[in-house]
Amino acid sequence: MYWYYILFIFIGSFFFLNFFIGVLFLKFTQAQKEDRKGFTDKDLGWMDIQKLILTAEPDYETTNVPQNKYIREFHDLVSSSSFEKFIMVCIVLNIVQMALNAENMSPFKIALLDFAGYVFTVIFLGECILKLIAYRKTYFKNSWN
Repeated sequence: MYWYYILFIFIGSFFFLNFFIGVLFLKFTQAQKEDRKGFTDKDLGWMDIQKLILTAEPDYETTNVPQNKYIREFHDLVSSSSFEKFIMVCIVLNIVQMALNAENMSPFKIALLDFAGYVFTVIFLGECILKLIAYRKTYFKNSWN
């Protein structure tokens, strides 16, 4: 009986799963072909370009450079690769700091980790303020922020 059970589970489930996925894939490709039926290659190319235009978003870091020289200095700072690397290192160190929490730690380790958490909070708050000064409204349009 156990051979029957093993064969039924492995072969039956894999067969039906592959059959189900195959039917879904077939129906999807048929729907795509029907969606593009009656159009020439030129029409399809034009539709693809229109879709790209509608979904395109500018790179706000390079297209929205402020005219004010003081704000431009903030913009140059937060757009630099060294600033991004520094923030990335802080993110990784913050993850390590959060992972070090454990039960029965000494009060010194607890205080040290708490202090490190405050330091990282200040760093990330400073990054946010600097980027808000530099990018203004476009700060919220970048999903990385």
